[in-house]
Amino acid sequence: MLIGHFYLALAFVPTLIAGSYTFQSIPNPAGQTQCGGAKLQNNGTFLLGCSSASNLVQDFFWNGTNYVPLTYSDAAGRSSFFAQDLNSSGQISGTVALLQPAGNGFNVLLEAPAVRQPDGTYILQPVPAGKQQGDFATAINDAGAFIAILKDPGVAPGILYQWNSVGGSAVPLSSTPAAIVQGLNSLGSILYSSAAGNETILRNGVAQDLGVGGVTPVYFNDLDQAVIPSGFVYFFFDGTSLQPFPAGYSAAGLNNLGVVLVQVGGTNGLWQGGVFTDLGSQFSNVFLVDINDRGQILVGSFSDGNSQLALATPVPEPSTISFSTVGIALMVSLLSRRRRR
Repeated sequence: MLIGHFYLALAFVPTLIAGSYTFQSIPNPAGQTQCGGAKLQNNGTFLLGCSSASNLVQDFFWNGTNYVPLTYSDAAGRSSFFAQDLNSSGQISGTVALLQPAGNGFNVLLEAPAVRQPDGTYILQPVPAGKQQGDFATAINDAGAFIAILKDPGVAPGILYQWNSVGGSAVPLSSTPAAIVQGLNSLGSILYSSAAGNETILRNGVAQDLGVGGVTPVYFNDLDQAVIPSGFVYFFFDGTSLQPFPAGYSAAGLNNLGVVLVQVGGTNGLWQGGVFTDLGSQFSNVFLVDINDRGQILVGSFSDGNSQLALATPVPEPSTISFSTVGIALMVSLLSRRRRR
């Protein structure tokens, strides 16, 4: 059975052990007061969404040294880019939406799925004639494959489309209506919210309804695992079945080793395979944001009503054995899927 390969390989992945961490403070971009980070990569880069004192919203890319504003501009100087996902190459998926003020609202002059390339250029993904974007949510994986929802004008909801490369042609994946894209992993699996509101995973053209409706953010990794908040309950999907976390748990991130950032009873910790590990006093006055495969944790705190981020790095970092084993797990899974096609 395909899923069996996941657990055979994962059995050799050592559990991350919480220990000492060094913290790198990352100041907010100039003029930005309320910021939230996401999509922490193994090289320490991540996306940041901020609002200023004037309530203007701006997305940024932290490249490890400084923040880069994410802004697409047309020939008339109108600009807007809503970042959604980030891959290991630095490609950022999102939506270009050029808005023109009109009365108490806006007229949408352009709304299109797009990718910001590592060199700073923006490429609008070609959309089939007669189609338009159905939701701002998009996703991109490490291979550069891109997912968005397209629909007929005036009709909602739309269906999932995939671009196998940036600037390539869009291919419909399913006739089943989809509401929100939640993630696209390196196996080609897609997690999305159905038109009925339930989280659904699409693998090899087969959709599996997970039976619960999620709220953003939902976390999805390269092992087809997912963390899904639904109301006041958090669920963990292990690639086969869905189980609730114990009462009182909340979750804030999931890496490709199956490690989940959690908080329970005011204590921040790591959860893996049903085992909770306390992160210790270093994490007692912060909130958890995201975790990467190196065990680095993006955290936040508040000072004078303003948010502040920091990157916590374990000392020493987890053994590279963990990462090579996960790579074997992914390779076995990919080969198994190819044989079944």
